[in-house]
Order: sequence, then structure tokens, then C-alpha cells
Amino acid sequence: MAKTLTALGVERLSVKSKLYTRRVAENLYIKVMPTGKKFWLFRYVMPGGLKGRNLSLGELTEANNFKTATAKAEEYRLKVKDGIDPAIPEKNDDCHTLQDVYDLFMKKGVDRAGNPLRESTLKSYYWAFEKDILPALGDMEVTDIRKKHILPMLEAIEERGAPNQANQVYRRLQRVLSFAAARDLIEFNPMATMEPAGKTQSRDRVLTAEEIKTFMAWTSRSEEAHRILKLVLLTGARPGEVAGITSKEISGSWWKIPAARTKTGNEHLVYLTTEAKALLKGDSFTISRHVVDRCLARALKSAVDFPEGSPRRKGGQHYPLYIDKFVPHDLRRTMATGLAALGFSDEIIDVVQGRQKRGVVAVYNRHDYIAERKRAALAWNRRVQQIIAGEVAGKVVNIRRASA
Repeated sequence: MAKTLTALGVERLSVKSKLYTRRVAENLYIKVMPTGKKFWLFRYVMPGGLKGRNLSLGELTEANNFKTATAKAEEYRLKVKDGIDPAIPEKNDDCHTLQDVYDLFMKKGVDRAGNPLRESTLKSYYWAFEKDILPALGDMEVTDIRKKHILPMLEAIEERGAPNQANQVYRRLQRVLSFAAARDLIEFNPMATMEPAGKTQSRDRVLTAEEIKTFMAWTSRSEEAHRILKLVLLTGARPGEVAGITSKEISGSWWKIPAARTKTGNEHLVYLTTEAKALLKGDSFTISRHVVDRCLARALKSAVDFPEGSPRRKGGQHYPLYIDKFVPHDLRRTMATGLAALGFSDEIIDVVQGRQKRGVVAVYNRHDYIAERKRAALAWNRRVQQIIAGEVAGKVVNIRRASA
């Protein structure tokens, strides 16, 4: 059990470059932000439950001091003991603060159509709210929140050089406030007429033929991570889809990704070439796509820290990958660009990579594209093998130029 803190101990907690949390008393914690602000947290597990939960008790202030927070934590502790979840409003979703609405939204965990949200989507809500939204607005009465409260928060995120995060925070907060409006917890969504904050920077990184050759020959610290990345390049599937593959999803040369594991929520068929099937060993991979991300990032960083020809790092190899920085998703873009260069249409590329059909096409076009999927997979596989053999050099043609 971690050491508890006194009121003086809480006051003396230093500010660090990253947020951290310290235990104050039973179920009561204090979160220290890089900005210097401190927030009370009530951590608990419901009787019979397995997963711990966090409930914000607000910012440390003169009014919301050590004595007030410990009293509130004790009140909540007794509720939990009696089987009452303090995060759930006691009367018909009668929420008060934005924290209450967020907790209810996460408990429901469904989209506008009532379908369960993917785990990755729920995590994106968690990070947006825990990092930026709740520290700024969590204790406000949800009925009092207006644009004048939201804009400074979004502007502060942009000013710290994180426009993508500002965009994510905007989208997640707007959805939760829409959730509140749909349940008459607020009369209107104050963000209904707000312009998006920040912008998601689209990536255009595509590996050249020489980089593909280097990547395929690379010796990774994690052989399993390298196989996952190679499969992303060969199949065009999303990194998370590849990392979660199981033998039950494979039938001959076809990989059927169930709807529950795809971004679009639709079942997706992928043709596996001989080389792709050779990368599958055993029933499934044992590491997550986040481990794959870290493995690749470390290899690219090692290439910067230890230039080619430098001596082996003391204590073992550093497994460098001497390629300009890229992320796993860029391998998927490289395949799409390569298929365009080989003459495949955008329509076929979207089908091969499992993108959502839109508009009239989604309603009327029910063709399964089985032959086209196979032909595209085989063509791209041949091109990759030619690159590995040194028969193809130069850059992969840009998608727009190839389409034109």
C-alpha cells in the first residue's frame, strides 16, 4: 500500500514536466498537472467488480481543500460499500457537472445508433477528457457551459503545438454534449454552431522502392512486430486488424476480418498471397499494435542515435532501421500508392483496404469484388518481390499522378 499524505504533504507536492498521481488516503488521490494545478481523484472498485474506476472530485482550492476532499471521499467510500456507484446519478440520469455526463456517456458506451463503441474509440474519449477537457471544464454545471468556456481550452491546446489533439478534443466534447442534449440534460449543445478547432494533418509519407527493400530486410528486435508490419505492407490491412488476426479468421487463401474488428463495422475479405501466409506462424500474434508502434519508433530512433557504421551499443545490438521516419499506417498508404501506380482504380484500392463505401454506391453497389481483390493482391505482391530482388528502383508513384 502506497504511503498516505497529510494536508501539508499535498501542498508540498512538486510540479513536474508530466502529470503524476499520489495516494492521499483510502480511495483518495491527488493528480498534479504540469501547469501546477492539482485535482482530487476518488479511485474505487464496485463490490464484485474487477475494473477500477476514477471519479474526479475537482481541483484543489481553498474551498475544495484537504478536509473537504477527504470528507467527500469517505462519503463515496460508504456508498461503494453499500453497492452504490457514486459516478452514476441517482435519479433518472439527472446529471449536473460535465464529469457526470462524461461518466454516464462512457458507461453507456454506444454511438448515436445505439451500437457499442469500439475499445479504441472509448480510449480516444478517455484521453481527450482526462488530459484536457475534465481539468478545464469537468466541475462546471453542464447547463452553464458556453463557447466562451470551450474556446480558451481549445486555443491553449493549439498554442502548445498540438492541432491534431485540439481537433480530437473538439470532436469528443461535441459528441458528449450532443449526448447530453439528446437526454434533455441540457436544452441545446453550445458547440452546435462552433467551427472545428485545429485540423488533423493528413500524412503523405510513402516508402520508396529502396526503403521498402531496406524495410523488408531489416532485423527487428521483435521478429513478431516485423512480421505484423510486413503484413500491413503486403495486405494493406490496418495495423490493429493484423495484430489481432487469429487462425479462425483464415480459410485457405482468404482472411475474413469480422465486423467487430474493422473500423467500418463491416466484414472485410483479404486475399493472402503465399508470401503473406508465410508470415503467419501459430494461431495468433502475442503482441498488440501499440507494441509494434513502439518497436518501430525505437528502431528509427536508433538509426538516428547510431549512424550506419557506428559500433554496436554496449550491452547488445540497437536494431536500427535506416529509413526516414514513418509510422505503421504509412505502409498501408504505400500499398495503396503502389496499386495506383500499377493501374488499379481508387474504387478497387478502397475495396482491397476495407474503406467504407459512401453515398449511392454504398446503397446500390453490392458486388463483392472477389476476383479484383485477388488480382490486386497478387500484383502488389509481385511488385514487392521485384523490389526486394532489386528489379525496381526509385519512388512509388503518387496516387493522384497515377490516377490521372
